[in-house]
Parts: sequence; structure tokens; C-alpha cells
Amino acid sequence: MNRYPFDFFTVDYTIYAFTSPGNGSYGTPLPMTVISTGSIQGFKIDTTVTGQDPFDGSAVLVHVEIRRSPITQAFSLVVIVVMWCLSGAIFTAAMSVYFRERKAELPLIALSTALLFALPNVRNSQPGIPATAGTISDMVGFFWNLLLVATSAISLLANFIVQNGRGKEEAAKALEKTV
Repeated sequence: MNRYPFDFFTVDYTIYAFTSPGNGSYGTPLPMTVISTGSIQGFKIDTTVTGQDPFDGSAVLVHVEIRRSPITQAFSLVVIVVMWCLSGAIFTAAMSVYFRERKAELPLIALSTALLFALPNVRNSQPGIPATAGTISDMVGFFWNLLLVATSAISLLANFIVQNGRGKEEAAKALEKTV
């Protein structure tokens, strides 16, 4: 499982430098300096050069740690909280309509259905999130949010259909009594 936005990568490598005596064997070790610069947007990169190889002094050992930047992690968490607030609000409204036997209005049905299609785009607005679902942020928010919104939309649609069917039956009975 991808740990986005808290994924962490490490790389250890060794750099060797020798003179070439020309006979296919290694020559004498060359002194070297390693400088690591640059950055990648959305990532925090820490490089540690630990010095020469303790065995023969011919190599430089480099350790690189790569993780998401704190601002990327914070933005991802804000997006997760926003998705929970939106899906929670729609779910609360749908359950209020259902349990209080209120009339399901078309704008609320449209809003829940639109949110069902908008949530994947909100998920994809997180910086650097993998295209395939299955990250920690998906497990914590996205899948549950889709479930809540889908349940809300289905509940509201069912409520609307039942209420409109009941209204027609009552109108037909009233018409029969007057005739």
C-alpha cells in the first residue's frame, strides 16, 4: 500500500574514483568532493555524505532520504478533512430527510449526485497523489466518503420515488371519492 502523503524513500550509494593505469586494474584512489544540490517540488530531500570507505579510503558513502514536504502533507490532510465535511453534511441531510419523513427535494438529490462525481476530482487535487487508488489517504477518507455520498444519493432517490408514488395514489383515491 502506498503511504501517500507520508511516504518515505531512502537510497544509499557509494561513489568510487580511481586513476586508470591502463592495464585493466584499479589505480590509486583519487580525492573527491561530493556536493548535492537541487530540489523537487513537493519533496524534502536530505543528503548525508558520510566520508570515505573505512576499508581502503577510495569511496564516498552517500545516504539520501526523500519524503513529502510538510506543506504537501498539510494540504493533503486539509483535502481529506474537506472531503469528510462534504460527505458528512450530505449524509446528515439525507438521513434527516429519511428519518424525519421530510420531502426529498430535487436540489438536494442533485447536490448529492454531483458530489458523488466530484469527489474523485477533489481526491486528485492532492499534489503528487498516485493515479491509482489505494493510498493511506484513500483508506482514511476517499473510499468512506464515496460510500457515505452514494448511500445518501440512493436514500434520497428512493425517498423521492416513494413520496411521489404515494402522492399519486392519494390523488387517485381522492378523485374516486368525488366521482
